[in-house]
Amino acid sequence: MNDKYDKRVIVVAGGAVKSDFLQANIDAEDMIIGADQGVVSLLDAGITPQIAIGDFDTTGKEKWKKWKSLGIEIIPLATMKDVTDTHAALEHALEYNPKEIHLFGAFGGGRMDHTLANISLLEWLHTHQVKGYLQDETNRIQLLSGPGNVHLSSNHNFDYVSIIPISKYLEKVSTFGLAYPLKEKNLVRGDSLGISNEKSEEIAMISAQKGIGLIIESKDHAR
Repeated sequence: MNDKYDKRVIVVAGGAVKSDFLQANIDAEDMIIGADQGVVSLLDAGITPQIAIGDFDTTGKEKWKKWKSLGIEIIPLATMKDVTDTHAALEHALEYNPKEIHLFGAFGGGRMDHTLANISLLEWLHTHQVKGYLQDETNRIQLLSGPGNVHLSSNHNFDYVSIIPISKYLEKVSTFGLAYPLKEKNLVRGDSLGISNEKSEEIAMISAQKGIGLIIESKDHAR
């Protein structure tokens, strides 16, 4: 496919995710991919993905027959491989040449290594010129790469906005529509200057001239 897919691709990974969250954040028009246990989370929410991908070490391959009867395409992966099931699902999502990929079920559970790996996949998506989002009930994460900017809407009902540098410096950061403004401020990796800002306008924007950082919208409790 040469043209950008005009709809979002949703990838649901195997982390903890609530049915009501999936129901509220997935539209009928979305292309939906379940990665291993993410398929079960989707089906429990009454949502049938178009594609199931993974080594299925968590779900078990005995479920395939039922999934195929629902019209789900099964893409099995070897247990021993060079990428996680989630990473493989994102690679497959790129085949649709989407403008955006939203990853749910990327947090939770006891495996911090998987959580950090999933967050790092935002930078990997950026190298493929695709905008990525990771989101659960209390967090929404996206990448800011300079020179560039991100826009934040009040629609997602988050209380706080944090800017966390990934590169050593995130240079000339400016904010608009936030309670504690920054104007061409250099942020340093390891410093906490960018933590827990708040929106003061319906639409906010954060820009940077150089470097890479995470923009994290968050709230203390799901509501």
